[in-house]
Amino acid sequence: VMLVIQGCSEEKDVTTAELEAASFVGAATCNFCHAETYDEFIETGHRYKLNKVFDETPPGYPDFVPELPGPPDGYMWSDIAYVIGGFGWKARFIDNNGYIITGAEVQWNLETREWVAYHADEAPGTKPYDCGRCHTTGYEASETEHQDGLPGIVGAWAEDGITCERCHGPGSRHAIDPEEYSMSIDRSADLCGECHYRSEDHRILASGGLIRHHEQYDEMLSAEHGALFCVSCHAPHKSTKYNAEEAISRGCTDCHMATTINHDGTSECVLCHMPKSVKSAVSSGEGVYLRGDIRSHIFAINSDTTLTQFYDEDGSTYSRGFNGLNFACLSSCHASHDLEWAAQYAPGMHGN
Repeated sequence: VMLVIQGCSEEKDVTTAELEAASFVGAATCNFCHAETYDEFIETGHRYKLNKVFDETPPGYPDFVPELPGPPDGYMWSDIAYVIGGFGWKARFIDNNGYIITGAEVQWNLETREWVAYHADEAPGTKPYDCGRCHTTGYEASETEHQDGLPGIVGAWAEDGITCERCHGPGSRHAIDPEEYSMSIDRSADLCGECHYRSEDHRILASGGLIRHHEQYDEMLSAEHGALFCVSCHAPHKSTKYNAEEAISRGCTDCHMATTINHDGTSECVLCHMPKSVKSAVSSGEGVYLRGDIRSHIFAINSDTTLTQFYDEDGSTYSRGFNGLNFACLSSCHASHDLEWAAQYAPGMHGN
């Protein structure tokens, strides 16, 4: 099998066997030659999906990230092997046996700076960490191998967090001979979709009246933007959480130049078409005013209030491929109005 891979040198024909022979060298090695890109990437959440605790010392984050208060009550840093997240929305903790700590106040929410429950119905020391596929680099699923020898961890990996080689492939050969061995540059949405999905059939899972987080790929597939690449709008080495101005490389009007907006007070497309209908850590409001903490990537809006956005099937709740007016209008801005009012005015927002 022969693959053509584009990298930082000219195109080379690289066999599958040569790719498989490469090993992971770690993001610090990439930094030697790609310092500018590394400095951008190291300030994004991908790097901090999983953070090891060394010598009873909490993991470090960029200065602009709110500091963690410590591990959950009853634990010290000497009891913690890893912190899950802690960069943008929440932090969870893995004990020294590799199990995710469960209980009433064991998840730290950065936005509200409060402890909340996480699987409080499951006893501590019983919930395995099986999230390595999307939280680590060079992950190998295994029922017999456990990272660091911790029985609660399912599988093993090369580097904590999502680092350079998770997206560009193992870099040992490139590090030795960058002219001969280029790194993979895959700009397709499918690469992002290897992690940003939940349901194997790419239905959009929901819970508690909101879409579950990390389903952007499924959301995109559900609507008319499904043919776009994520990098069409996102600069992949920058943080949309803390640096959205630079991280969003293309705006809506760069493509939708002829779209008219009949809306007083704002011309921000995302307020209506990317409402916060997704929950990672916190939510606010209730009923038709319920609001999450992450923007939807569905974009489409359905003004028919007789068709609900969420539906139950096969024992789970799913979202259809549209945003309801409750998210697009009411929970976003118009909390003093109701669905009947929104249904009256929404169809005319673009001159229809």
